[in-house]
Amino acid sequence: MEQQRIGPKRRLRIFERAIWNKSNRYIWSGLLFVILGLLLIGAGIVFSGGVYYSPEGLLIGIGAIVFIVGIIRLLIGMINPPTPEDLPPLGEEEETTRSNDEISLDDLYRH
Repeated sequence: MEQQRIGPKRRLRIFERAIWNKSNRYIWSGLLFVILGLLLIGAGIVFSGGVYYSPEGLLIGIGAIVFIVGIIRLLIGMINPPTPEDLPPLGEEEETTRSNDEISLDDLYRH
């Protein structure tokens, strides 16, 4: 099977689209987890009546875990990898086998 080569502009467009997809997915789900966690914590505090070793205290603990998961998902969505131009250049051995300007589609889907 013949490998297709794509140029640097198309590679950057694919890279930016992947970043947008990742951000869109993780930011919205992170916000949902944060809101759900806050609702669970709030419900646990309202129903606990000052006794936190009850089932309501468990609700607060689960809400805190959900809130932390939401924060982590938000951070994953907001942190972007460096662009291909920001990466260090390939070594001499790697330059002979692969051009810096082209990458195959198989390389994009390998990882």
